[in-house]
Amino acid sequence: MRGRGKSLVVFATILALLVGTIAFVNVAFAAPNDFVLAPSSVSWSEPTNHINDLFTITFKVTTATDLWMWQTGLKWNPSILEVTAVSYATGPTSFYTLSGGAPLSVPANPMTAVDNVIGEFSTAVSQASTINAVTASEVICMIVTFKAKNYAYPTPSPIQIKQSASAPWFTKGQTKVGATITDFVPALYPSSFLFAPSANVAPVAAFTYSPAVPVAGVDTVTFDASSSYDPDGLGIKNMTINFGEGSPQTKTSAPWTFSHLYASPATYTVTLLVWDVGKPPYYPELSDTEIKTVKVIPPALPSDVDVFTIKTWLGRTTLYRERGTGSDAPGSAFAPGETVTLRGYAYYAEEAQEGVPVTFEVRRPDTSVMVSLVAPTNAAGNATVTFKLPMGTAHGTYTVTASCMIFGESFFDTLDMPVGDIIVINSVTPSAATVARGSSISFSVSVTNIDLYDAYPVLLSVSVKDKIGQSLGAVSSDLMVAPGTSTYSLSFPVPTFAVKGYPATAEANALTNWPSLGGVAYCSPKTASFEIV
Repeated sequence: MRGRGKSLVVFATILALLVGTIAFVNVAFAAPNDFVLAPSSVSWSEPTNHINDLFTITFKVTTATDLWMWQTGLKWNPSILEVTAVSYATGPTSFYTLSGGAPLSVPANPMTAVDNVIGEFSTAVSQASTINAVTASEVICMIVTFKAKNYAYPTPSPIQIKQSASAPWFTKGQTKVGATITDFVPALYPSSFLFAPSANVAPVAAFTYSPAVPVAGVDTVTFDASSSYDPDGLGIKNMTINFGEGSPQTKTSAPWTFSHLYASPATYTVTLLVWDVGKPPYYPELSDTEIKTVKVIPPALPSDVDVFTIKTWLGRTTLYRERGTGSDAPGSAFAPGETVTLRGYAYYAEEAQEGVPVTFEVRRPDTSVMVSLVAPTNAAGNATVTFKLPMGTAHGTYTVTASCMIFGESFFDTLDMPVGDIIVINSVTPSAATVARGSSISFSVSVTNIDLYDAYPVLLSVSVKDKIGQSLGAVSSDLMVAPGTSTYSLSFPVPTFAVKGYPATAEANALTNWPSLGGVAYCSPKTASFEIV
């Protein structure tokens, strides 16, 4: 019963260790129970091994006698090594297996006790009872995985056991209080890490760029240097690119891409300078350079075909009007019976092209084809076709398309062409429903010019008859009617011989000129009625 009471005291003490630090009295070591780190040294060299490679250190207890609890830790140089994993061994010679697999009092995750900033780690493991104490020639306690962060040369970097100088373990029947595991014992079964670097190998500078043939002031060029690399695998320190104009750009981290917009066309020499991180203090940083030329071209000169209308008569005047020049601009208006002239100007890189067949197609408002003609361009780049609109041509907007091929490239242009009565009288309205003989009445005449560009000369007249059809006279005005709809007022004096009654009629007409000068009507007249009293 006395031995079992001691076990309970020891177990309570162990639980205190897992929460904080445990105190022990200075008692002599149980000599057979010695901690060993295996291997006792790790010796690496490039190129067999590399930075970021891993190795393991195993904690062992040799010639264990009545071992039921152990506590220990490690200390290492955190600038050279980093602990990536800690595990409590479970193999056939492990403390866990040899003690019968009874539940161990251990931290749930031993990695939580690792401090890679200062390079230290401590832990303690016990069986629930000294009954499960282990006696064996070798006991595997713990396995720690290290990653190499740096070189250790020519002096090995020590991996030290962290433990109490008095009692790193418990044996069956012992009760310990008083000391702590804050000491480091460098001479007590240490291990070490030696890593000899090979000579630094220069990085490889490489880059691509796109687009392959950038346009000055238009295309931003992207330079991708991500294919640059360091053969040692230690990484790129920085990159500097000189675009051949402007200021260089430097980057110290990925993404290794740069961009530049060239202002002027020219051939530029682009230089990429890449530095690696070196292997300090053994070997300095090295660099490499990649040089390429980038041809930057000027913006493309315009190339196209431009279709437009040509009109040489506007009512009573022989003139010359080109309308619809420019991309998809509308043309002049034409009336049924008029002759339409279409011209297509073909040019490439701002130069007129001779001998280019240009196809002209005219589609009605219902999209059916009315005219399809082909003509070659002359030395000035102009192709011209002429056709006459039939008198019965439907009114509406017609679509004209000119198309051609220049050096294998297709070009086309369209325009809208209004067709109908150029001048249309919409209405004539008397100023009053009745008018007395010997007084005046005004007539408001609404007129529309369907052309989008030009004013047309119009002889606007209103002729008046009384209710028996007797002509009372006419009033007229010679006008220039602008595109769109306008309203004009004409005043008419009613003679005293007019027959009273309803309806007297007023008829409004729009003529190209005075009839005596060959003028003809633009459109059908409009009439209105009123009463003479």
